Amino acid sequence: MSTTEILSKYKKEIKTIELQSVINKNQTLSIKGLCGNLNVVIPLSVSQNDSYSHCFILADKEKALVYYSNLCNFLKNEKVYFFPYSFIAPYDDELINNANVVMRTEVIQALIEKNKEKIYIVTYPEGLFEKFPEEKTQKEKRSSIKIKEKLDSGEFLKTLNKNSFNRVDFVTEPGEYAVRGNIIDVFSFSYKKPIRIELDGNEVERLRLFGVNSQLTEDDVKSVNIVSNEEINEKKSEYVSLLRFMKKDWVIWGDEISLSANIIGEKYKQAKLIFEEIKNKSKVVISHPPEKKFLKKTSFLSEIKGFRFVEFGKNKPKKNLKELNFNSSPQPKFNKNLSLLVEDLKSHQENNYSINISFQSEEQSTRLSSYFDSIGFVLNYRKIISKLSEGFVDHESKAVYYTDHEIFNRYFKHSNIPKVPKKQKNAIKDRSELKTGDYVVHIDHGIGRFVGLEKMQTKDSEHEVLRIVYKNNDVV
Repeated sequence: MSTTEILSKYKKEIKTIELQSVINKNQTLSIKGLCGNLNVVIPLSVSQNDSYSHCFILADKEKALVYYSNLCNFLKNEKVYFFPYSFIAPYDDELINNANVVMRTEVIQALIEKNKEKIYIVTYPEGLFEKFPEEKTQKEKRSSIKIKEKLDSGEFLKTLNKNSFNRVDFVTEPGEYAVRGNIIDVFSFSYKKPIRIELDGNEVERLRLFGVNSQLTEDDVKSVNIVSNEEINEKKSEYVSLLRFMKKDWVIWGDEISLSANIIGEKYKQAKLIFEEIKNKSKVVISHPPEKKFLKKTSFLSEIKGFRFVEFGKNKPKKNLKELNFNSSPQPKFNKNLSLLVEDLKSHQENNYSINISFQSEEQSTRLSSYFDSIGFVLNYRKIISKLSEGFVDHESKAVYYTDHEIFNRYFKHSNIPKVPKKQKNAIKDRSELKTGDYVVHIDHGIGRFVGLEKMQTKDSEHEVLRIVYKNNDVV
């Protein structure tokens, strides 16, 4: 069984269809009783039956990261984005996280494009609290580049400088660019990887995304949008919240939404205090007062009302709010006691529950199967080789979904954590990764173009070496 099959099963369940019907009627509702990964399975099963995009607001960053990872685990071929907070504290520009700015910009650019493809966004109160320059400003500021189109490199570099990009020898983080002859490398805030623009005169010959560390091509693209950090450059633009970029047919899922609203309210109070303190104690002029740059609690609650909204947290639902209850329970804590596990599974099997156990590897599956064989326990169960993070028992559909790491009380590492790669000094470990034409960085000679392998005689043996061509056809 796979995660795709789990969603296929649940999207046919009566409760899922009922939930979908309420959402289609544009009604607000609360769902309760979603234990373990059922709080991911049910929303995603609903999304399999509609054409809407979905946004998930979790109560804090850690919950949001875990939820993002779970979505990526279930949605192999869908667009899943993470929308974080740029700052450590309001107005602390020295501690802006460029990686987070990239992820925020990536989300906004996807919304501006208005493609018909379904997308999923995961965020948390602080991410929503920080507003973003309006759509009009971003369209005016971004530079669109396409293969075979003309590009005046001089004007393009002037635009980069005007938009606060820094010229460096090698790009290592967002907001930097480098120039080598007819090649311009740009680390735009709209992509998690830098862009290499190859020119033939004033015509764009090739566009590709490449690895910061390896300098190897990772994806050839036909067009790119170069976007600066709008937060730095736009002083006069109107700032709007993430919700204002979304169409009204989006479905918003809120985990403990009143808690999220309170957090936004507290962050806004903090921003006002910091703004007044800087204003009174410093000669620095801040062009963005709190009401322009940050979202108020009242505005957040007002904007939420314009969407299809489902609350799926632990808070008590508001009066007159339709409620849908699921009967489920979390996976019991066995603490490596396999005897307790066997007794639990026997009970479920006798009550005609279907048994499903998720394993992170075949090795773990074999380990548990060998134990069952050693004690003569015959269990009819389906094996899931996937990274479910939390098991659950669904008493309505009479199904058990357990995870191996919870059975053996092991730490579960989420593998789909969003990140922007940073520069590291890594050697080329596998020459087969190189393609002719890729750029490589020699520790002594700098950047050159890889043109192939050559055999070189050293003493009594022959070795294969990399042939690298530099400017003026110098060869290493």
